[in-house]
Amino acid sequence: ATNTAVARDVQSTLDGVFKTLDAFAVRTGIYACLFASRGHVYDTTQATWFGTDNIMDFWEDVLQMEADEITRKLEQWACMAGRSIFLLRRDIRINYTNFGTAIKEKLGIDLKGWPEGIPFQSPTSINDHNALLKLRNALKDGSCHWFRMTPRQREEHSAQLAARRKRGETVGKPRKKRSDAGVPRKR
Repeated sequence: ATNTAVARDVQSTLDGVFKTLDAFAVRTGIYACLFASRGHVYDTTQATWFGTDNIMDFWEDVLQMEADEITRKLEQWACMAGRSIFLLRRDIRINYTNFGTAIKEKLGIDLKGWPEGIPFQSPTSINDHNALLKLRNALKDGSCHWFRMTPRQREEHSAQLAARRKRGETVGKPRKKRSDAGVPRKR
């Protein structure tokens, strides 16, 4: 999706959330607030905030910060921290065979919550309809999701791979050797 389409989707969804929170507050008397920000500098989504009743007075009275200031700081944090997993990388293709090296080690991206009983492979290679539905549902409800690994997680993963290599294990599937390997080629 383009950044403009994402911004429209965000605004439309947030409008629905705001209406729901308002109705919920009227019905139950709860206080609720929500801050939303774009995830990277090229995103065109406008940072915004929402609060029921006078909840935003809490931020001003207790923390001495206005909602606009909190939203601005959230936006700065989100953009500086690079929380968008695939920021500016449109060329990423998931290499399921060499996932540990090509994706986790190289890019620092992992997948959490892959359903048990389903071999970790490309969904296009899964032939069992029920297994495919189970995976789809896990991805749809968020129990299976991509996440950016912390520096510590990356270090631990790299150390595990290095230990396996040191023991002489083949990590991942090696690339096929060219049939003309060793033969001089024209440049």
